[in-house]
Amino acid sequence: MNSISIWFLVSIATSHYMGPMPENTCKAAGAILQGEGVVCRQAFAMTACDVAGRPGVSTACPVFDVPQVTVKKP
Repeated sequence: MNSISIWFLVSIATSHYMGPMPENTCKAAGAILQGEGVVCRQAFAMTACDVAGRPGVSTACPVFDVPQVTVKKP
């Protein structure tokens, strides 16, 4: 499977993203914003996502390989 080369800045906490943008720009911004929980990630796939408030309307959304936050219960 060929990898797509589409880069985004991704907020780990909220899963919101900004992009697409050039790889070098994304990596530079990600390095600066890493302390804020924002990382540069390459989308490994695209999928269709529903548009909030518009039933039956979809848009293209990137899929990222980002770590999931888990809470360990005592």
